[in-house]
Amino acid sequence: MTDTQLLEAITAGDQTAMTTLFDRYGTLAYLTALAVLEDPGQAEDAVHQIFLTIWRQPAGFSSRNGSLASWLVIAVRNRALDIRRRTTRQELLENLLVAEPRNMGRTVEDDFLIERIAASSNALSQTQKDSLTLAFFKGLNTADIAGRSQTSPESVKASLCSAVSTIRKALEA
Repeated sequence: MTDTQLLEAITAGDQTAMTTLFDRYGTLAYLTALAVLEDPGQAEDAVHQIFLTIWRQPAGFSSRNGSLASWLVIAVRNRALDIRRRTTRQELLENLLVAEPRNMGRTVEDDFLIERIAASSNALSQTQKDSLTLAFFKGLNTADIAGRSQTSPESVKASLCSAVSTIRKALEA
């Protein structure tokens, strides 16, 4: 069965076709997600989300955009990057949270917190600012930041820890 026939069968609601599709491309999708996320659980989540999207909206793929395999790899990679960025930002916010009675999870409050962090960043060195910007806004991990700044991952981690500590102290003041 060709990829086009598989998608037509999935569109018709054929669960066997979905199983065949997963058997054919599941490992490729998982290995792609794992390469981006470096976490088996998160990689499984990314693959699950993409295959669920295919099940719900099989018309989202068009053979004009290339093969199903290449489309799937790009879709999984993009979803994995989204997960990595969300996780990195969430970890940074959790490290910066100051005990307050309000719900810090709301978007408006997160924006307010980010403004306060930006205002307190004047106490940071340029290296700390660069590391925080790459980690928080670009979603890069310490190895990627180290590669860009031509320093060791340990140096980047120390810079990030120091920056977070400085901002936390400024927010608590």
